[in-house]
Amino acid sequence: MLLLTRIISFAFIFNQIPIYLAGKSKSLPVSSACAGLQDGLYPDPSSCRRFIHCHQNGQAAYKTCPPSTLFNPSLKVCDWASKVKCSVHKRVPNVVPSKPRSFIGTEINGTTLHLTWDPPSRYSKPLLRYVIGYQRKHTGSSNKSRVIVQPSVLSYTLSGLLPGSNYLIEIQAVNGAGHGGKATLMANTPLEVPQEPSNLSAKPLGPTAIILKWKEPKLRNDQILSYTITYGIAGLTLGQNSFSLHGYANTAILSNLMPGMEYEIKVQALSFGGFGKPAVIRVLTPSGDLCSPGHYSETGKKPCWKCTYGRYQSRTGQTRCLKCPRGTITLKQGAISMKECAKVTTD
Repeated sequence: MLLLTRIISFAFIFNQIPIYLAGKSKSLPVSSACAGLQDGLYPDPSSCRRFIHCHQNGQAAYKTCPPSTLFNPSLKVCDWASKVKCSVHKRVPNVVPSKPRSFIGTEINGTTLHLTWDPPSRYSKPLLRYVIGYQRKHTGSSNKSRVIVQPSVLSYTLSGLLPGSNYLIEIQAVNGAGHGGKATLMANTPLEVPQEPSNLSAKPLGPTAIILKWKEPKLRNDQILSYTITYGIAGLTLGQNSFSLHGYANTAILSNLMPGMEYEIKVQALSFGGFGKPAVIRVLTPSGDLCSPGHYSETGKKPCWKCTYGRYQSRTGQTRCLKCPRGTITLKQGAISMKECAKVTTD
């Protein structure tokens, strides 16, 4: 009876006091577990059941508490789990970012591309930046241009590119663990259409001819294939004439023109990128001894008289003026086109 009483009392005490038992231990170098720590017992940050015994001789050992117990860092003993507050500090591995997702390039014009992307799906530490590298293909050069973009930015516009070129573009995210995987794409910049020819000039070579001169428009990575010259009497859509010249031409002569007429002339360049904007100029051919448009005489030569109200003349060297359509009249003398004939209104 006395023995049974002692066993029950011991069990009651065992349920109330800490347990100083430990399981197997594993020695570790002091630098990996006890660096900077004094001799004693310390919690294992990776497990609540284990603790580290640091020795003065520079050795360290992992020890494991008995089942149903946890290491109590306050008492530095194995204690019942209900009396211990413990949280495991999981070590986050250093992982470089995966490649950025949905990497897309959109052409804006022959020299500009707009890039967009989504963040990597996997990385351990916060992103520090994005690195964009791009290189023109088939040039024989291995040099890459690089751009640094802040981690909060998910788009970038590349400018200053060469029209009609093929570019290899890559992007990678960077964190504290290093440079991550690369997302790549191939993008083509379109050829540009030419600008209008510069310094266009027109000079009469007499009553029936005009000489044109111009300078070649500047192009990057392309060439002028031809020029198209279109000309006609200013203000008239009918009777337009046109012809083409080789791309190396910079002069042209217009012949068989009408004396004393104002001509509108357009010079337009063509490259592999298409037709460019035309340069436009107007020039008046001299009338010589002939009556100019809006005038007439018995011989068609000077001296001449203006066409009266209700009449017009669009040609030179004429002996009479033409009547406006019925119900219309010119608002001035010397009209040179039927377009100047206006309807007559009565109040």
